[in-house]
Amino acid sequence: AVGINHYRTQPLKYAAQDARAVAAAFGKLGVDVTTLLDETATQDGIEKALATEAQQLKSEDVFIFQFSGYGYNLGGGFYLKPVDADPKGKDSGIPSARLLAWLDRIQAKHLLIILDTGDASDFLTAVSARVLSHRDDQSDRDISVIAPQGNTSEIDKLEHGQMSYSLLQSMGTNSDLN
Repeated sequence: AVGINHYRTQPLKYAAQDARAVAAAFGKLGVDVTTLLDETATQDGIEKALATEAQQLKSEDVFIFQFSGYGYNLGGGFYLKPVDADPKGKDSGIPSARLLAWLDRIQAKHLLIILDTGDASDFLTAVSARVLSHRDDQSDRDISVIAPQGNTSEIDKLEHGQMSYSLLQSMGTNSDLN
């Protein structure tokens, strides 16, 4: 789980809180959790955390990647914005292709990607293209993505980003998690 409030030029209020809450919710289900918040959520930090997971996970495992922070469709592609990227800068951050390459190293059969960012429609397109092009290689791999198509925002009344709040509600005490 990755959550970033402390961007240099455009701080967020609830992204770190979202990552902590999502990590806690999955932790209650018995999921081993790694959490990167604010200053630890650099491009290098995210890559190293994913590389560590790639070394530890086996094909029968489930891997969940959750990111709360900035992400934008900028100039022909989606960019995830770690803390050391310019939130509005073109070609700054982690492009879809790089993130997907990092995730490809993880051998887990089931992969869930949760993005509480700005418009991620270009990321959804990139995932679809990747899945279709790797159909023969990964025919038994399930990839699910929860991400916004269009802009989302943090909601003061809820003290969460829209996507994280919806996810946490779906994992609440009244939900059938089976």
